Amino acid sequence: MKYIRYKLIFAVSLFLQTLGFTQEVKFQQLTKEELLENETILTIAQDADGRLWFGGNHNLFYYDSFNIKDALKKSIAVIDNSFVKRIAINKLNQIFIGTQTGIYVYDINRHKFLLNSNGRHCFLKENVNDIQTDGEKMIIATDRGVYIAQIQQDGFIFDLVSIPSKSTALSSTKNGKLYCAIQNEVWELDISKKKTKRSDSYPFVITQDYITTLFLDNKSRLWVGSRSNGLFILKGSYMEKHLLDSKSSIFPSNYIRKIIPKDSMIYVATLSGLLIFNEDLRYKNYVRKAGDKTSLSQNSIYDVFVDKQHIIWVGTYYGGINAIYPDFTPFKTFPDKSSIESNVISAIAAYKDDYYIGTDENGVYKYNRKTGVSSRLPYRLNSKLVKNLKIFNDKLYITLHAGGLSIIDLSANSIKNILPGQPIANSVNNIRDILPDKDVSYVASEKGLFKYFANGRWEPVRETDGKYITYIDKDTKGNIFFYLRVSFL
Repeated sequence: MKYIRYKLIFAVSLFLQTLGFTQEVKFQQLTKEELLENETILTIAQDADGRLWFGGNHNLFYYDSFNIKDALKKSIAVIDNSFVKRIAINKLNQIFIGTQTGIYVYDINRHKFLLNSNGRHCFLKENVNDIQTDGEKMIIATDRGVYIAQIQQDGFIFDLVSIPSKSTALSSTKNGKLYCAIQNEVWELDISKKKTKRSDSYPFVITQDYITTLFLDNKSRLWVGSRSNGLFILKGSYMEKHLLDSKSSIFPSNYIRKIIPKDSMIYVATLSGLLIFNEDLRYKNYVRKAGDKTSLSQNSIYDVFVDKQHIIWVGTYYGGINAIYPDFTPFKTFPDKSSIESNVISAIAAYKDDYYIGTDENGVYKYNRKTGVSSRLPYRLNSKLVKNLKIFNDKLYITLHAGGLSIIDLSANSIKNILPGQPIANSVNNIRDILPDKDVSYVASEKGLFKYFANGRWEPVRETDGKYITYIDKDTKGNIFFYLRVSFL
């Protein structure tokens, strides 16, 4: 059990009362020796090893949680000095780099760019507008139409799907299908059949504009972003909402660039900030605030991406990368009205409206969550050096250094103090942890692992040759695990 060697701290969440959002959003800008500080980040992806890849302008960066490196620093000629617009990673950990001149493929595992059958780096000479992954297949939206890229023995096959005009955006794939934007209208693509058709489910056309992004939510609503006509939310042929910055309505931006989900929220990247929608389609817009280091570094956002650790990455125009870390919670320090006479907290256990707080010098305190008042328990313990607390069947189990085990019946207000060995200085009385149960509890002491029976009998399980056990637990199959200072057994 780790010690908290200052004041007792509990985490409490802030709430946005006006919109019903679960928490306030704080942004952190990702920089490394100013490598990303003023960069344009248009596209974000994550590889099989957890590295984040950021593309934009003539750059492709990757981030491994410790360092940011420029993957194209020595290879810019490989992509013909092209502008990186979109990236996506397939199941083979190959990153497809879409530029205004074509598709290039970098094998992350082998640390090399792949060559086509003609020995060149460019696999497809097209202006790439979007890329989506479907297992080992890649769906690519270009000015000529939609391509489906499939792996073959010596490279890739790019099949052009028949459509009447250029494709500007793709939704994510679902059950082998996706929605694609053919300039200003919505089409459907069956990936396995390589067939497209105008969408019967969402018969939608924007006049004098084009679609920039598509997203199908879990309520079968299709979110459609546009270049200059704002955001459309479609429920079949019915338009549930049209959000537009105009004389008759207020909306932050008519230029919508990316739409993604996270939990019950929808994140929308725009020219003028990051919109976050709740399930009721109410929204809040987050923008840069001068002097506030927890706000966006730039309002013009091109991409939003949720990684495997649920961190949200925001790519901006000449503002680098911003990150929103999950479960950001401010901290409140206790005691306020309490009187815990120790700054060394060794254990905490919750029971009904109370927290039981073990200290390393003053025994156990009870803190009431409703009243905010704490007091030391009135029972005499064999030692004030508490190592751990466990609750089981309305009983509080207290493990003690040089004091054995104490069991408080919280419903009967009674205590039982137990010394497994004599004298009290015997190291068997230095108990670090307990796994309480109805009939047989497992107890970890500095002398080894013991069984403690409900009738008061002790039985040794294994001595640990001077290595004391610090932690004990049980898995779902009933196997007992305990941890020594140097290894698991």
